[in-house]
Amino acid sequence: MQGTTLRTALLSNALFSTISGLTFVMLSHSVAQWIGIGTPIIYRGIGIGLLGFAAFVAWTGIRKPINTSWAALISIADFGWVAGTLVLVALSFEALEPGGMLLLVIAANVLFFGLRQLQGISRVYAVSGKEHTHRLCVAVDTPASPDEIWPIIADLPSIGLYSPNLAQVILRDGAEPGVDAVRQCTDVDGKTWGEYCKRLDPQARHVEFEFLADEPGFPYPFKTMSGGWDVQPNSAGSTVTIWFEVTPKYGIAHPIILALMTRNLANSFGETVARMTAAARGKAVVEPILPNQYGVESILDACE
Repeated sequence: MQGTTLRTALLSNALFSTISGLTFVMLSHSVAQWIGIGTPIIYRGIGIGLLGFAAFVAWTGIRKPINTSWAALISIADFGWVAGTLVLVALSFEALEPGGMLLLVIAANVLFFGLRQLQGISRVYAVSGKEHTHRLCVAVDTPASPDEIWPIIADLPSIGLYSPNLAQVILRDGAEPGVDAVRQCTDVDGKTWGEYCKRLDPQARHVEFEFLADEPGFPYPFKTMSGGWDVQPNSAGSTVTIWFEVTPKYGIAHPIILALMTRNLANSFGETVARMTAAARGKAVVEPILPNQYGVESILDACE
């Protein structure tokens, strides 16, 4: 995943927040006079808060890979600051000194960083050559061999036995597992959607779905959505790669949706593959289950 834009935006945000925080702490009396509202102790408190925020933003920006869900939350906090500033200026406009425009200058910079971070998140998951298309990938290592794990994945409705998030899975119209079958999934919250199987290749151990996003009640916030499973051998067993490719439905909110979607993605599919591994080894599939009970490791992976 390419995170240069996101990293630069976060570290720039951290630097600006540090400078603003130090100014509010060290020059709190002057700031109160320049702005015309509030007391020095209020600005000192805001400055201390900004320094704490700056430390978290910097820590997020130097991590490899960057946790995009944290970056999204930082952008949400930035937008909250901008909204709060606009409300404060509107309510206190008559009491503001000319220096009060400093608040708007700060808010403009914060808005820029928030938007730039969202742009960076989009670039992290962008698909080369496909405009406005993003891909999320999870790689799960399991000690089960490809020959053990693939038949479970290829039995399309059996995912309902292993995913902790699914309450029911059926194939519509009594179809057999394979190309052109529609897998209908209902999650534990009662939301239902269809997945059209457009490729199932036993030789490559690859299955691919097109989510039926145009159907009424489609629960995911994307205009289009596809996904798939791929099984490849590794030195200790297999690597199962699960991927999703989506296009935005809600514009500026899309990067936030993408980032927040990643929060539990690796854990969820790690648990799913751990249950598949248990079944492949002839063990009972029980709840709760921890992936490391069966030597399974899952990560949000760079998409190739």
